[in-house]
Amino acid sequence: AAAAADGDESRRASAGGSAVSAGASGARKPGDAVFDFVIVPLAHPRYERIFEMQRGAMAGTLSGSTRTNSGGGSVGGGSGTLAGLSRGVPTGSVRSSRAGSGGAREAAQQAIVRSDPFTRSDTELYTGEWMSAVLGKVSEWIRLDSIHDSVRSNAEEAFFQELAYAAHLSLRAAVVTAPIGGPSGGIANFGSCLNAALLRFPTLQIWLRLPVRVPDSFPSSRVKDGDTWELWNAVRCMCDSHPNLGVALEVGALLPAAPGVLERWTAEPLRLMLLSTAAFQMNRHSFPVLSKPHQAFVKAAFRYQPQLAICHRLPPKILETQTVTRGYRLYVDYIAHMFGKQPVPPADEQFCAKYQDVLMEPPQLLAPQPPRASMHVDAPRLVPALSVASLEYDTAKLEAYADALARCFVDRAPAAATTIKGGIVVLVLGGGRGAMLTTVLAAAKRPGAAKLAEVHVVDMNPMAVQTLRSRAARDPEWARVRVHQGRDWSAGRGVGRKQVDVCVTDLLGAFGDDALLPEWLETMTDAFKDDVVCIPSRVESYIAPLSGDVLYNALRNDTAATRTAAERPFDAPYVVCINRGSHVAPVQQCFTFALPAAIVGVAGEKPSFSQQRSLTFDVSEARVLHGFAGYYDAALYKDVTFSTRPETHPPAQGANRFALFFPVRLPIYLVRGTVCTFELWRRSEGPRVWYEWAVTAPELTPLHNVMGCAFSMTTRGFLPPTPSVW
Repeated sequence: AAAAADGDESRRASAGGSAVSAGASGARKPGDAVFDFVIVPLAHPRYERIFEMQRGAMAGTLSGSTRTNSGGGSVGGGSGTLAGLSRGVPTGSVRSSRAGSGGAREAAQQAIVRSDPFTRSDTELYTGEWMSAVLGKVSEWIRLDSIHDSVRSNAEEAFFQELAYAAHLSLRAAVVTAPIGGPSGGIANFGSCLNAALLRFPTLQIWLRLPVRVPDSFPSSRVKDGDTWELWNAVRCMCDSHPNLGVALEVGALLPAAPGVLERWTAEPLRLMLLSTAAFQMNRHSFPVLSKPHQAFVKAAFRYQPQLAICHRLPPKILETQTVTRGYRLYVDYIAHMFGKQPVPPADEQFCAKYQDVLMEPPQLLAPQPPRASMHVDAPRLVPALSVASLEYDTAKLEAYADALARCFVDRAPAAATTIKGGIVVLVLGGGRGAMLTTVLAAAKRPGAAKLAEVHVVDMNPMAVQTLRSRAARDPEWARVRVHQGRDWSAGRGVGRKQVDVCVTDLLGAFGDDALLPEWLETMTDAFKDDVVCIPSRVESYIAPLSGDVLYNALRNDTAATRTAAERPFDAPYVVCINRGSHVAPVQQCFTFALPAAIVGVAGEKPSFSQQRSLTFDVSEARVLHGFAGYYDAALYKDVTFSTRPETHPPAQGANRFALFFPVRLPIYLVRGTVCTFELWRRSEGPRVWYEWAVTAPELTPLHNVMGCAFSMTTRGFLPPTPSVW
């Protein structure tokens, strides 16, 4: 957290740079800083520069309507004298008094010639201190959206001058205040200048400062119902979602009352959260505290790790007993106290944190994959390493499987006692490193459970098979475990026909069927008894429209992990642990698979795993659509279920589980009250399986991944990228 030396506080100083004293006193020793960083004006807030292009000498007052194109300094005339422009002498002026008639204004000022630089020297701090401890703040008098050409032209010069100095100092970011109120010619010029600055200074991040809500009585044509998200979205669209453009969200005394409004900001690049002193209340001990709604919003923001800062002037009650520095420190200590009270994340959440907003092409393979021209993945040959590791850390999933297995073993105990083998035969598909096998063996030890006659485990990954066989050789509890290499393995020969009582697997991927579990189970049906129990017995996939600017930029800027389909990055689904993203509408059910399909379906009829769904979502708040997130529900045994849907495990109570992300090529703006229609196909041709998707409302998008041109999976090795027949 930091003390942000904002406009009112910094005007106490004689120069813009001295506003640092609001955060850390110059008399303090190194390493004894009060704040982590400060936000200071790049130039003194009262120093409104005037820039002129002069080609000769002239006398009289300086006209504000002349525009400069030199990009250098400025001149000013005083007492009929003109300073030379060729040397780029900076010129300051007092605040202007603008008047106009006939619908036109002219900013006429009597300039003051100054030979001093427009701001402090970069030698005030070391380079490392500029980079780590200071954020720049662009002067608020700079109105890039002014309706006056002269004022707008002069503002552009000052704007680029300050950002150039911020880039020279190697600052992390510069904070620019969004034009919300006052006379305005629209945000077109503001967005144009912001876009030019992002291109001109590629190493500098620009954070747009916006209040989370303005009063309803605030005179502004850009803000409706006090909500500033529409303004941010307009600027973001003009800048083409530039990755260096972020949000500096100012939280004041007012918060949006409508549900879902605050959630929209979680999908945006929230870089800085400015907590106004007006948002705090004084408790009975005269210490600042936040109200319950403010606390909930700030705690939710902790997940996205923004910079936190305190802004605006201290209340008189605190200044009566505290210095300015100590007064701001009270607010920082309170935020630190809130952060310290957060519970320690469990192991599964810590595991997922490493993969938050990291796009991974399904599946992530444990063994190295040879480079190929197309992205056709042999899904069951090698189990994804991410699935293996995530199961070991996902205690909730293991507990659900343990409960389902225990109840199943108890129900099968009477029939198992009368069999020739004296127990039940269990088939485990996908052994990994043994987490599921350990769960099976532990469930068989519960009171009343059936004995285990044999436990067969099949894995396509030769490295996993080696690990499982090594453990079976040295662990006496694994004496009944038989490990099989799944490549070209026949369940009827390896286990025996009609021998398996219980089949258990966790190969559900991120969408329920993206690990080709239905297809793999079909090859095992020869070994299943007629009354076989499959855990899970039913899998339902779910889809929700997603707003996630971070994910979209990751694909557009080619930063997705393990890229193999770079030519069509938006035509492939991705496994991702979504953090900076939010749902546009509630999830809806998509595909349904009963397992095993060959036994549940019609006898003698080969089951079809190709499905198509058309889903319509109601949009309650204006949002930007970047894709769709896929989840699943698994019915394990009777009423024991497991789900990855976010509403079944809130972020505060569990891990951010992985989802399957279906991107769209261009963001789609969704108006409040409209509908969004999503079409999804799961197609198969022989051993190949792929997804196709498109948006048909409110806009029509091209069909993504046509015939699996960018991504497909197959159960029998790799196939040519383009099939000859459908």
